Amino acid sequence: MAKTGWSQKFFMEETFTTPKGRKLATLADARDYILSLPKSEQSKPHWQHAAENLIQQAELGPAFALFTNIGMSQALQFGESPEPKREKKRLRIGKRLPPKLPTRRKIR
Repeated sequence: MAKTGWSQKFFMEETFTTPKGRKLATLADARDYILSLPKSEQSKPHWQHAAENLIQQAELGPAFALFTNIGMSQALQFGESPEPKREKKRLRIGKRLPPKLPTRRKIR
C-alpha cells in the first residue's frame, strides 16, 4: 500500500525554501508554513491551490506528488519578479536620415 499522511516527503525528495529561508521537506512542514501565513495571504488562489494539493497527497498518497510540488513551487514564487524591468529606449521622432550608401571608387 502507498504511504499516506503528513510525514511524506515531496516528490523526488525535493526541499522548498521560503523567502525567509525556512526549509520545507515534508507535507507537514508545508502545511505548518501555509497555516502560519496571514489569513489574507492564505486566501489567495495560489495558496489555496497549493493547500488543496497538499491535502490530496496526504490523504490519497503519492499519486498527487507531482501536482503538490508544482503547486508549492508556484505559490512560493508568486509575487517575485524574475528580472528587474529594463528601461525601454525612447523612440526618436523627427526627420529620418537616409542610410549611408557606399561611395564609388573613381577609375583612372
